[in-house]
Amino acid sequence: QTASCASEREWLASDPLSTLIPMKMVVLGGTGFLGSRAVAALKTIPGAEVAVASRRGPVVVDFTKPETFTALEPFALVVDLADSTTYAPDAVIAWCLSKGKTVIECSSDTRCVERLHGLGAKTTTGQLILGGGIFTGVSNLLGRDVADQVGKAEHVTLGISTSPFSGGGQSVAALMASTLATPTVTYANGTRTEIVVRAVGQDAAV
Repeated sequence: QTASCASEREWLASDPLSTLIPMKMVVLGGTGFLGSRAVAALKTIPGAEVAVASRRGPVVVDFTKPETFTALEPFALVVDLADSTTYAPDAVIAWCLSKGKTVIECSSDTRCVERLHGLGAKTTTGQLILGGGIFTGVSNLLGRDVADQVGKAEHVTLGISTSPFSGGGQSVAALMASTLATPTVTYANGTRTEIVVRAVGQDAAV
């Protein structure tokens, strides 16, 4: 990413990785386009033990087969970079939280994130971190940095341009296709509103 965030630079400069990231971690979807790159980056952390999980292994975890979730037992930190649009991660994340694990969910799928937000709010064990992906993660950092620099702002609008030809795996393609049929969701003073595109240049709130 080309975005430069002062708050992120300050956070990284404080060397939080050695104290905040458990050294035994696993990446769900770690064989995919984004997952494999995340695995490579995490392995650069001194002392980190990074495992790869997918339906075919090396650590075998299938979101549709709860009996495979026990393969995650040895790991304190679970990073989900699997295709959450096609395969809902709710069950495996609920299992991880029940075992007291920390989960970083990287999905940018609106419906998935909203469901998991509700799930995380109900848990009394474990920790669920949402917005760890490219669109949600980087845009959150960029939006926060803009808000900090501007000062008091009523709202910050951030536009992201992407292309299906910019690189990505099956999960990115599935997310883009799903997004076309997903209403835009906004929150104002705690009220949730869906914006449905009726026609070009005409939006309607429902």
